[in-house]
Amino acid sequence: MLVAAVLRPQHGKHGQLEVVRGAAEELADLCELPVGETERAVEGLLCDCAQGASLAALRGRLSREVVSREGGTGSYKRGMTRRDIAMIAALSLIWGASFMFIRVADRAFDAFALVWLRVLLGCFVLVPVALISRRGSAIREARAAWWALIVLGAINTAGPFLLFAWAETRITSSLAGILQATAPIFTFVLGIKLGAERVEGRRLAGVLLGLAGVVLLVGSPGSSGGLTAALAVVLAAFGYACGAMFTSRVLAGTDPLVIGAGSCVAAMLMTAPAGIAQLPASVPGWKETASVLTLGLAGTGVAYIVLFALIRSAGASRTILVTYMIPGVAVLYGVLLLGESLTTAFVLGLALILAGVVLAGKRSPVSTGARAPEPAPGVD
Repeated sequence: MLVAAVLRPQHGKHGQLEVVRGAAEELADLCELPVGETERAVEGLLCDCAQGASLAALRGRLSREVVSREGGTGSYKRGMTRRDIAMIAALSLIWGASFMFIRVADRAFDAFALVWLRVLLGCFVLVPVALISRRGSAIREARAAWWALIVLGAINTAGPFLLFAWAETRITSSLAGILQATAPIFTFVLGIKLGAERVEGRRLAGVLLGLAGVVLLVGSPGSSGGLTAALAVVLAAFGYACGAMFTSRVLAGTDPLVIGAGSCVAAMLMTAPAGIAQLPASVPGWKETASVLTLGLAGTGVAYIVLFALIRSAGASRTILVTYMIPGVAVLYGVLLLGESLTTAFVLGLALILAGVVLAGKRSPVSTGARAPEPAPGVD
């Protein structure tokens, strides 16, 4: 029902929706970023356990689209449509729910079995879409970048997915959802190390705020063995950051759908031996089975496609709203549907991390007439 509403938005006069639309547009205007900054912010969208590749390959395409739509000013000014708002809500709900579904699926599935089934189902969605959208070039692009897709499948899909699946047997889905939001901060830190980011006082303050939130949360996970599990989630977020940097440097000329499908296939092959060996001996309950199906088909497959539709429709500066909504949605799912407790440490930690992400993602103002970066090679 949710996906159908995204792909086929209903038109009509809905007063309440207009109110939400207006509020969302005002919030999006506050989050509007210059060209160059926008693309890096959007990369954080794939730093959730629902995706298999970063958006670094979209830098050139996004820069060109933003400039062409605004006559070279470097920002995307068109107001969001009802369809855009529906897609933002859908992505936030789907990806925020991923942590809840992992927690439920962990009741019946071993970590390797869960991850293998999840990426296998994701392949059923992403591979056909990549083949159809790119036609004959998809296989050619995948062959040319086969080794990079294997590396990305390990550090940005199989590894983080396994860490999440294991960690949520010991900590709540709410805590996992909050801690994974640190990925953009790690991306900035790695960018400084590799010379891709400038050291600025405000952005360093963001890093310190984010790390303070992590320390606060890791220090009070609220369950036995929670410290190690919480650190595993932080490690998964670091893996996503490494994947973003790797993609921007090695796979910038490869189509994003090919990257997503290829890394998903690589992760599926890596986890297949252990995943098949550790499949449940008996038929799991319907809740656990439905959780795996939703994680694979919706969270790892359909949501990735909706993401690109949203970027093309609303622009990158509006799409980053999803990044800030996912942790809060994850907490709501955990508290309302799984009965998890909402502690003061969770609220403060979430606030510190989100504030850190906002500050770390901010660059110094640039001229609105600044020239956009050249498109990445091979990106249409």
